[in-house]
Amino acid sequence: MSIRWEVSRRPLIEQQIAHVEKEMEATVKQDEQVFKHFQLVKSVVGVGLITAAAFLIYTQDFTAFDNGRQFACAASAATPG
Repeated sequence: MSIRWEVSRRPLIEQQIAHVEKEMEATVKQDEQVFKHFQLVKSVVGVGLITAAAFLIYTQDFTAFDNGRQFACAASAATPG
């Protein structure tokens, strides 16, 4: 594949990404609580749609852990104790 061919495909790829992002947002909006949490996570500087969605999936919409310390330990951001 040539670079020219790759560059010519960029608009199509960007269109596909935009479509997937719209689908993700539509899915999140189906549940009011999930959407509220999604917006909250996205409000953090540097956190976008993909990271916010991944965070909610990983934490099962904040229900996978009993407290923040458990999550921090799972994310290797804290030590148990």
